[in-house]
Amino acid sequence: MDKILSGQVSSVGYSTSVLNGGVFTTEKGGLETGQSKAVVPLFDEAHSFLTSNSSNILNTIIGGEYYEPKTNTVTITFDSPVDPSNISIPNLNFFIVTDGSASIAKRTEVHLYGFEPTDKADMTLFDTADDASSENGKYRSTKNLIWGLLIPVSFDYASEWRDVTSAYPEFAGWCKSGGNGNEYWYQNASKKSGYIFTK
Repeated sequence: MDKILSGQVSSVGYSTSVLNGGVFTTEKGGLETGQSKAVVPLFDEAHSFLTSNSSNILNTIIGGEYYEPKTNTVTITFDSPVDPSNISIPNLNFFIVTDGSASIAKRTEVHLYGFEPTDKADMTLFDTADDASSENGKYRSTKNLIWGLLIPVSFDYASEWRDVTSAYPEFAGWCKSGGNGNEYWYQNASKKSGYIFTK
């Protein structure tokens, strides 16, 4: 939560236990330690959240292993009332950790475009490989594409090994326009068989 300091959170609770300490070291029931801003992990590892039986690729290969989505309620208690706008969607900084281990001092984080990394992110990764954060804004590629999305509706995502620009032909134009063109790209999926994931 980009507008909430860690010290403003008194406790975090989950309806289903999702943290095993593998990626996030926490206190107060689920607040990540060592962060200036409040970081509340939704889970440590996606596979173990869905099932304890598999480490394979799940829910992205047509005809492959599939597990029904799960719901988990996260309750955050603040020390004192906070301005509701500080916890609104534009101030929620969703991200994933791709090299997860609580023992790593600096980690690889993938955030939505324009959002800042946390205190634990490896900043030396910016502007390496396909990242052009200094030129295009944080978390954009050299082709001005993004790695993370927050979509306002239920979304039929691309199947494994299909490029999102093929599954959603208007996506690249939306990215390259800075979000000003093809605003509803996610409603116009490819009609080609095998491009959109189905169970």
